[in-house]
Amino acid sequence: MKKRKVLLGSIVIIAILLSGCIDNSESPPSYPSKYAVGDIDIELVYEPAIFYFGDVVQDNGSVNQSKTVDWALTINNRGNRTEEVRFEISHFPRELLLWPTKVAYKYGETIYPDYDYSNYDYSKAEFERYYIEDIVSMASVEFTVSITFNKTVAWSYSPDTTYVGHFEIRKHAIDPKCGNSYYERLVVPFVVRT
Repeated sequence: MKKRKVLLGSIVIIAILLSGCIDNSESPPSYPSKYAVGDIDIELVYEPAIFYFGDVVQDNGSVNQSKTVDWALTINNRGNRTEEVRFEISHFPRELLLWPTKVAYKYGETIYPDYDYSNYDYSKAEFERYYIEDIVSMASVEFTVSITFNKTVAWSYSPDTTYVGHFEIRKHAIDPKCGNSYYERLVVPFVVRT
């Protein structure tokens, strides 16, 4: 009898694995495993993330004024549940971290994300993840990322340079095979042009 239960349990586990319903995706906490159609429907709307400072940086590398460049991410929650979206700067150009570059998020209020200067090893600097919470059903919110260069600091590198990083956005999605929810990961490259 015991062997029969073990065998039956093994068959069930193998069937689930073969169905593709278990993978390495991160499952949202405190969410049920099954959803009705329309429970989760999150749309992300944005233009290419280009932060252009070419009219600020001079030929000698100095900055003649302070300028802030924004990038807006619009989140449309068309599902039937209140939602959360996770946003993170997964890679910020190391060269920009060496200078007084200010990064801010705006979602209701302005937040200045912390990044970890581990023993001033800028190659390991990591920004904190930001949670865009309580996006109610059938509503839209705007999340803004702002980058500002300090006008008083001379740069030691030349104008007409491109620095590339990327944002990572995670939103809830439904596995069409079995209705389980998971976080869908979207990588958005961003460019800083001087």
